[in-house]
Parts: sequence; structure tokens; C-alpha cells
Amino acid sequence: MIDSLGNILKQRASTSPIWRGVRAATILEQANFEIKRLLGEEAGKYANAAYVKNNVLTVACLSTVAAQAIRLNEKEIIKTINSRAGENAVQKIRYLA
Repeated sequence: MIDSLGNILKQRASTSPIWRGVRAATILEQANFEIKRLLGEEAGKYANAAYVKNNVLTVACLSTVAAQAIRLNEKEIIKTINSRAGENAVQKIRYLA
């Protein structure tokens, strides 16, 4: 079976380390935006999306209040990130204290 050039490029891009890095950076940027939008600019200073691995977004929290607020809004944050990413990019949020 012959695949189209677009399908071949899409498959190659998804396995490329560069593409995975760009995708992760985009997810982190969106997560930080959502955290600040939900918590406010001031409270958003106490939480920062650190990295994404195996569809798990890890957020570093300097405040238990910020961690709790993110936990309460976890489903909304994940839904927004996935809708912007166009795929199931994040399934779970993990917290670092």
C-alpha cells in the first residue's frame, strides 16, 4: 500500500526528537498560561509547569494553596491544553512541592 507524502511526513515528525521537544515546549507554555489565567497573575508566580513526559504534566508548586487550586481545576486545565494541542497531549497532572 502506498502512503501519501503528507502521511509519511506526519509519521516521521511525530517520532523526531526535535518535534517532541517543540511539542513539549508548546504544552508547557499553554499550561503556564492556563495556570495564570485560573489563579491570577500573582498566585501564578507560585506554580510553574516544569516538564511533560508520557502524557503527564509535572507542575512545580511553591505554595500548597496554588497546588490545591490547580488540583481543583485539573480537568479544565487538561481539557484546554488538549483542545489547543489538537490531541490527547496531557492525561494527568503531577505536582512537585
